[in-house]
Amino acid sequence: MFDYNSAEKAVTELLAKVAKQISIELMVSDVIEQDFGWVFLYDTLEHVESGNLNSSLSASLPLIFDKSDGIIYTSEKAASLEAYVAQYRNGIRSPA
Repeated sequence: MFDYNSAEKAVTELLAKVAKQISIELMVSDVIEQDFGWVFLYDTLEHVESGNLNSSLSASLPLIFDKSDGIIYTSEKAASLEAYVAQYRNGIRSPA
């Protein structure tokens, strides 16, 4: 079983890796606790700090950290947050 600190560290490391690849700083913008773990929402550092919509990502898929296996999951297609969590609960998931 993994705790929140492990989840936050893993997601932050993944976002740093992606940010380096796309040359845009990313950061967690919100975290939603669920019974299975945590859903991390993220955006550009500039948008999170300034609120400037011009610097926001046009689309970003939530990241789910499963506290039972320590894996970060994402979705293969965009959907509402509720639909995404429902897909995850129904076993539709892809490792990030």
